[in-house]
Amino acid sequence: MIDGRISPGEWSDAKRIVLANGATLYVKQHEHYLLLAIVFPSGKYGFTDLFVNGDLDLHASAKLGERKRQPDGTWSRRDWWNNDRWAANVSRMEKFDGPELMREKRP
Repeated sequence: MIDGRISPGEWSDAKRIVLANGATLYVKQHEHYLLLAIVFPSGKYGFTDLFVNGDLDLHASAKLGERKRQPDGTWSRRDWWNNDRWAANVSRMEKFDGPELMREKRP
């Protein structure tokens, strides 16, 4: 189940790719599922767009959504909260004009 954390050992069997911006991408397959985890450098945040076969864009940030490439090469409007057959974490935002993320409160 997606919990937004990378626990010790949980991704030790994954392919690890360090990206140019310092983020680390972990990739592995579990039964019928492709699993991806992205770890940003400390103090940095981002969003994820996963392009599947160049014709489908799955977006995860403060919202989940997808869009499709049209026959003329343009992209459809994003269909927000249409994450049929895929899942991802979202970052809850207090507002969109700054970096304030609603942090999980821990005891």
